[in-house]
Amino acid sequence: MVTPLIRVSIPFKPLLKKITQYLQFPEPQYTVLSFQQLSVFVTVTSDCEPEEYVYVGGASTNLEESGEKAARMAITDLIENFDIYIPDFTAAKKQAYERGKGLSRIPLVEEFECNEIRHSHSVSLDMAPILMIITEKLPINCGSIVTLEHTPSNFTSWLTINHRNVGDEPTYIVGDIAPSAIASQQNVAHKAIKYLMPIYNIEIIDANYAPAEVKFSALMCDYAKKKFENFGKHLLEIKDSQILNSDEEDCTTPKGATYSIPLLKCPPPPPKKRRTDIPICGYGGMHPTQRPHVREEAGSMSV
Repeated sequence: MVTPLIRVSIPFKPLLKKITQYLQFPEPQYTVLSFQQLSVFVTVTSDCEPEEYVYVGGASTNLEESGEKAARMAITDLIENFDIYIPDFTAAKKQAYERGKGLSRIPLVEEFECNEIRHSHSVSLDMAPILMIITEKLPINCGSIVTLEHTPSNFTSWLTINHRNVGDEPTYIVGDIAPSAIASQQNVAHKAIKYLMPIYNIEIIDANYAPAEVKFSALMCDYAKKKFENFGKHLLEIKDSQILNSDEEDCTTPKGATYSIPLLKCPPPPPKKRRTDIPICGYGGMHPTQRPHVREEAGSMSV
């Protein structure tokens, strides 16, 4: 069974106020443009510039919704103009997709180094109010955040989540150690939201939320992933073929002067000894060829 998508929008008015305080701007001013259309606009001014920036929320079902739309438009403009980074739920996903999309634009033989995107200014997002908004739309009971102080600079927070439609035991979310109580509460609220998002199919509309850009980046990232998978398979095939060729070469005798087997040569024959004749006694040392001829006849012998 497919869980229906639940969209949750963060409160943009408090975030806009936090950004203007960080930039040392005056507090944004909200004005009703039309009571009939329930339209509100917000004015953002700067002490350094005489111009005023006006963002119109447009017609909505109520004035609060129109003010939230106007605040979101102002936040988007300030992020682009002043290079402000808001580490919300879409930011990490967007950066990951941008890195993956960059892989598809480089040659595969080059090494790609993932460097973190750096920004001049960073404004954190309050997670506790967002958690309260999410719990109101879900069939769960979320307990209050409990904070424990270990040392003056070490705090830990946790909370309990009970699912109404599931007969499981309660889920305990424990945050990381933080240097302050507020940071610890923000950490455990962020963990709780990330825990609930995949279970109930929650999509959060935050400051960096841009469906078209995120989907395109996701497609390019998926393309890069498949591209590198195919390249990896190709490398494995080459490696396997090299191993097979090396095994076949080991079974045959290599050729060439380097691998030639030396031939065995017979040793030279021993030198011939000179022949010496042994004298025969009775002939005065005469050579056999010089011996007198003896002819024997019947009854006589001549020399």
